[in-house]
Amino acid sequence: MKDQLRNGVDRLNHTIPQACSILNCGTTMMYELINEVHVDRVYIGSRALITDASLRRLSEEILLIAQINRALAAKGQRVDMRLSRHRGRGRFFIVNDSNDELVDPNADLVGLARSLNVEQPRNDSHAARAAAA
Repeated sequence: MKDQLRNGVDRLNHTIPQACSILNCGTTMMYELINEVHVDRVYIGSRALITDASLRRLSEEILLIAQINRALAAKGQRVDMRLSRHRGRGRFFIVNDSNDELVDPNADLVGLARSLNVEQPRNDSHAARAAAA
């Protein structure tokens, strides 16, 4: 974890290769996530960096999507986060599993989780930081 720590302090931003390593994905997927505004890219000079906060937020959203998808499976539906299929509709949306037909173009993950009685994942590191502050 040497890449993630410098002098005992968590990094606030990561290079594209570091962010790929953290999410265990390739550069093509990382650029799709950037273009679809799932992670935040900032520039320091000409160097592109991905914010740690956006990587953590995406990880939490992926976990929540997995839990919601388990609950939606009985209805034959799932949450999809790929904007490229339905450009400009919303960050997340609900589609029918069988034909990818759009059911809800502006799915609110938190509201959907509540309506399905899905427990939202808690990021322990964020809770620990808040308690320490």
